[in-house]
Amino acid sequence: MGLVGVGAMGAACNKSDSPPTIASFCAQKADEECGTKDKGVAHDCGTTVAACTAARTVACTTIATQQSALHPLRADAIDNCLGKTATAYAAATITPALRAAADDACARVFSGTGKVLTACTSALDCDTGLICDRAVCAMPSPVAANALCNNPGESCPATQYCTGTPFQMCTDKHAAGAPCDAATPCVDTLRCVNAVCADKAPTRGACITDDDCSATAPYCDHYNGNACFLGFTPASPGGTNECVAFGGPAPGLTGTGGAGGAGGAGGVSGNGGAGGHDAAGGAGGNPGLGGSLGLL
Repeated sequence: MGLVGVGAMGAACNKSDSPPTIASFCAQKADEECGTKDKGVAHDCGTTVAACTAARTVACTTIATQQSALHPLRADAIDNCLGKTATAYAAATITPALRAAADDACARVFSGTGKVLTACTSALDCDTGLICDRAVCAMPSPVAANALCNNPGESCPATQYCTGTPFQMCTDKHAAGAPCDAATPCVDTLRCVNAVCADKAPTRGACITDDDCSATAPYCDHYNGNACFLGFTPASPGGTNECVAFGGPAPGLTGTGGAGGAGGAGGVSGNGGAGGHDAAGGAGGNPGLGGSLGLL
């Protein structure tokens, strides 16, 4: 699993001659994710750079520690990670494509160096530029439409998938209305719903993963009701919900208070007579209800 939201410029990677560590790597990554007090995610989320970098350093360190148990830290991969992260988090809207590019580059900071045909369980077991296919490291090798795809690394055109027994061949992915499952995918513009290929969700449509969302709203936003949007936009009203992951306040904590209750009416004057009693003052009005909690 890739590091989520890692970044910093490559030139800042080696601030000293000391070998990089998880701590130094994550500190630089957090710097690139958060930006400055005048520009970037921290600014747009309405939080401080210190709060943002603290939150992102913790997130990075948690994942990096897990990954370091499987693969060593590769100093040669840090520059690319930090550069891709800087590009992603400088955008006003951080789309899934930008985030994926950063995540993939940063996952390589903790990766193996397996060569072609070395046994693997994921691409991170293999050297840069190789994939893990059929349980071995392989060089990506696209093949033509309707061609055989039996060998490690061979991949079909985007509109097809590799299937068949005993010989595998590139076969068309399924169109709208056709049956589908994990082994028989739909074309990339559709999704599999109740075992049938159907349209992907539009903007604000319900989703579980990014794959459920259409190209015009490719981000499944779990911070805003599992709905499809263009991406994470920190400066937008909806974007501020995700800002909690960047040191921002929790959603729903900033509302305006309700108006105070109106004062009670004065009491009716007592009847005249021998030393008539003074009228009692009216009861005070009930306090106003507090305002509803606003979304950040």
